[in-house]
Amino acid sequence: MKKLYYLLSVLTIFLVTFISCEKDLIESEKVLNSQENSRVSGTFIIPELICTGEPSEFCFNAPKGTILQAKQWDDNTGDWVQVFHTAKSEYDLMCFSLQFDVAGDYPLRYQIGPGRFAQTTISVENCNDCEESFSYLKHRGGAYTFTYTPSENTRNALVVFTFAQSVAITGLDKTWSNNGQTMQKEMDLIACKTYNWTLKMTKDCNAGTPNNNVWTDFKVDNISKKNLDTPTPNIVYPCDEIILETN
Repeated sequence: MKKLYYLLSVLTIFLVTFISCEKDLIESEKVLNSQENSRVSGTFIIPELICTGEPSEFCFNAPKGTILQAKQWDDNTGDWVQVFHTAKSEYDLMCFSLQFDVAGDYPLRYQIGPGRFAQTTISVENCNDCEESFSYLKHRGGAYTFTYTPSENTRNALVVFTFAQSVAITGLDKTWSNNGQTMQKEMDLIACKTYNWTLKMTKDCNAGTPNNNVWTDFKVDNISKKNLDTPTPNIVYPCDEIILETN
């Protein structure tokens, strides 16, 4: 009987030891795999020069089959916006493009393999060199095309056309608002980009004056661009002529 108890005791100790060792072995393999996956070597490549208005290529250099992500901070939403993601990269070098229309600093986050994101800040420059200009061109039929080219990027610039009293204006869409004798709109202006507005302006001629001003000024952020680089005098509506429709 004692021998039976002894054998059962030995067998129990053996089983407990075996199960404990097996459990430790399995847990060690899980940690090793986790550590193996987190030790992914790779780099995030940022262009040396990033210019406004031009696509710039960003690249991940990491082993094929790696999870890759990139996010850009959005001031409007106050959150990170995903701009690139792959759960399993197809090549060692994976690239994507971003375009920035306004110069400045932009935060980016990127992830190579599982784990935390790394964060960096990129600088975007205005690589164009141009002169600010403003002009207008009269078309047959009485319409005018106004052309403005800014030399710098400006966010939320207030663009203002000033007209004389009793002037009927066509050519500006509903995004423009009327304020007294002006039509106004906030715009993000991009350096060296040309902006055109074609307007038809007609004047109430009941006063009997043969010539009346219809347009008198163009401003950006309360700074007049009239006669900036070329003469742009007031535009006069000839009440003694019949204005034909623009061709």
